[in-house]
Amino acid sequence: VMVRNSTVYADWLGVADDAGLTISESTVGALRLAAERPDLATSQIHVTGRGRATFTRVRFDCGIVAEDDALVSISHSVQSPSYARTSGHAVIRTTDAASH
Repeated sequence: VMVRNSTVYADWLGVADDAGLTISESTVGALRLAAERPDLATSQIHVTGRGRATFTRVRFDCGIVAEDDALVSISHSVQSPSYARTSGHAVIRTTDAASH
């Protein structure tokens, strides 16, 4: 799946197995809406299995969790994820990420 120049209001955006996701020049997540919609307080990108997710010039409004053998690449983020967690052999790579 490829997304560009969009807003992805993700409560839970999942990439699993061998799936791939590429998002560029967009906003991902919905934490800013949690005051109005408490169910969005857990807004998160979850990449598992051998899933691959690539984010370029993205404004993150959520956290990222990568598990198993997942690979997440973040380059030139406008706003960094609120958190980034890995387990197993998962890797989250960042290049020129924005600072909090």
